[in-house]
Amino acid sequence: MAANRTTAGWLQEFNLRVALVRILVYGLAIAAVVTVVPGIEVDEGNPFVDIVFVGIIYGLLSAYIKPVLALVLMRFVVETYGLVIVLINVAIFLLLAYLSGFITVEGVGSALVGAVLLGLLVFFLEGLLGLTPPVADRGSSEVRD
Repeated sequence: MAANRTTAGWLQEFNLRVALVRILVYGLAIAAVVTVVPGIEVDEGNPFVDIVFVGIIYGLLSAYIKPVLALVLMRFVVETYGLVIVLINVAIFLLLAYLSGFITVEGVGSALVGAVLLGLLVFFLEGLLGLTPPVADRGSSEVRD
């Protein structure tokens, strides 16, 4: 019985519309990075399908690998006032290029610029579209004026 409640709770919390908008945001941000940064290119083929696929991969990497890296490197994140987060973004970006096979990155400088730009674009677009989770919990009895 408890398993059914947790499964139903997970399904109730999952919102397909938010997931699709996040994939769209990631795809748009990656397309902008590929367009702007000179050392990053998308291989030939169907660019729309490639960008959507890369957006899905980036979403999975951001959801699962990035928090683990941030937790493991937390000491260095604190000591460098968050600059290690940039290196984590570069590692995620290079891993994205390696796993997808659609993106080629010519050098570490291009990867650094692309990762910083990708992080800023995703941060801006998620904030603009309201994809960041609220600070207060749903069950909170806090009333805002």
